[in-house]
Amino acid sequence: MGETVKLQGKNRMTGSLAGFAISIVIGLGFHFGLTALSGLNQTFDYKNLVSGILDSVPKQIAWFFMNFTEAQFYASIFASVGIILGGFVAGFSH
Repeated sequence: MGETVKLQGKNRMTGSLAGFAISIVIGLGFHFGLTALSGLNQTFDYKNLVSGILDSVPKQIAWFFMNFTEAQFYASIFASVGIILGGFVAGFSH
């Protein structure tokens, strides 16, 4: 798993260099992948969602779910659905 290194007379386990390199590559992959996808978020943009909301039932439903996380200043449909599902899991898991 890791490497045993002798420091100050004591053996200590350290992580492997390959594991560190893999973690860096995965992190950079997520960074560049999510940066590339950021332009696709026009559908759930708050200004786009609120414009014409009185004439669109799907926009009203999306706004309803976004309202669950609006107090945290990042109104998001996905975060709200996660909070709702997490509440159900917590409520029914005991």
